[in-house]
Formats: sequence, structure tokens, C-alpha cells
Amino acid sequence: MCVRVLALIPLHPTPSNLPTLPPSHDPIPFTARIAAVIPYYAFHGVDRFYDISGLMLNTALFRRTVDILVDRYKGQAIDKIGGFDARGFVLGTPLALALDVPFFMLRKQSKLPNSVTGASYSKEYKGDDAQGGDALCISRTAITPGDRV
Repeated sequence: MCVRVLALIPLHPTPSNLPTLPPSHDPIPFTARIAAVIPYYAFHGVDRFYDISGLMLNTALFRRTVDILVDRYKGQAIDKIGGFDARGFVLGTPLALALDVPFFMLRKQSKLPNSVTGASYSKEYKGDDAQGGDALCISRTAITPGDRV
């Protein structure tokens, strides 16, 4: 199956790869308000964790974040939006609604029934295979050949 991926939202956001507002319109840098950086996330031993809880509690900031994503992707003939577990669900769903396209979930292996699993990947903490690896899966009906995702 061939699927064309148009763009990916960074998995590990940094100030250099997140959208910003012009400084004259935003006294506090927008990217600094999107996610609080927690220096040490003890659960997985990750050196920093980007907590988006504050984003979801601030409706104006959440709306502005979605608006920035909509502006970035509107007019690109996107057929569907795929969101990675779990932040991708939070941001991908309102983006898909605003673009009037379907949304599908990319979940960890064995989390979706009737799914297809992709190749294994590694991350900075131990995954399901206890070696730092995991695999993502999607519903068998989520995409069709030629979809622009």
C-alpha cells in the first residue's frame, strides 16, 4: 500500500520546530506557552518531558495552536489526518475537523483491533519489547492506496 505523507508534527518539539507568533503580537513566546518542560520525567527516565496539560486547560491557547496548524495545512489536498498516540489525538482531531477530513489513530502495537502493524522503532525509553522499541499500528480500513495523509 502506498501512502504519501505530506508533513509530520515534530515528536520532540523544540522552540526551533514549533510555529510562533510575531514577537510584536505575543509578549510571551508562543512556543513556551504550548508545553511546560519538565526537566526529568522519572517514570521513564527521560531527560525532559513536554507537558501539554496547560495547553488543554487554556482554550484560547489551544484554539490558537489548532489555528496555526490549520493555516499550515489548509489548501494542501490532504485526504486524512493521522494522529500518534496520545498527543496526536488531542491535536489531530480538531485539525481534521477544521480541515473537514477524516481522522485516524496510530497506536502502539496490540492496542487496536483489526489493525496492521508497521516496522519496529526505537525511542529514548524502554518500550513494549523492553529494549526501547515499539511498533505502531493503524486500522486496516484507515487509509486506502493514494491517500494523502
